[in-house]
Amino acid sequence: MAKNGIQTGDILTLDPGATVSSGDIIPVGTAPNVIMGIALSDGVSGTDIAVGVRGVYNIAKTTSQAWAVGQSVYFVASTSKGSTAADGNALLGTCVEAAGSSATSGKILLAYPASTGAPRVLFSGQLAFAAATTGTESVGAAFDGKVVRAFLQTNDGTAALVKGAIASGTLTLTASASMTGKAYYEILDVDVA
Repeated sequence: MAKNGIQTGDILTLDPGATVSSGDIIPVGTAPNVIMGIALSDGVSGTDIAVGVRGVYNIAKTTSQAWAVGQSVYFVASTSKGSTAADGNALLGTCVEAAGSSATSGKILLAYPASTGAPRVLFSGQLAFAAATTGTESVGAAFDGKVVRAFLQTNDGTAALVKGAIASGTLTLTASASMTGKAYYEILDVDVA
């Protein structure tokens, strides 16, 4: 480590800002500048404790949700648990072991630095429009119901994207007029509903 190095960064010394127990999920800072971590010891506001910010941790999980490997997990401040609901919650990490809906905990790889709920791109690609108003691409049923962000790549200035949806493993993009060209798409880790 360099002479001016202080920590490697996997574990930070931080004030938790509240009374916490070892293993608690703790957000340090104020959005959008939040460090999400796991308390490695008990602590209280005004004193520094060790906070794990990288690595895999078994965390308290919102029951009634099944977690799949690779699924994004968010921190719900009101319950201090992990959840698959992105809306208004900070990204905590990625599920690394499937957990059923009755499970009270789940294993995640912490996301560092934390995101304040901005959607993450899960998959991206291009699909072609061949003198048509729709273009389709097989992307897999795991993406059903996810939000799609798309951009047209065409010289036809009259066509615009009006709709995008994933159902039964197929992404369908619909343009306002028949066109020939391509669309670049990104599938986000946010559900439509």
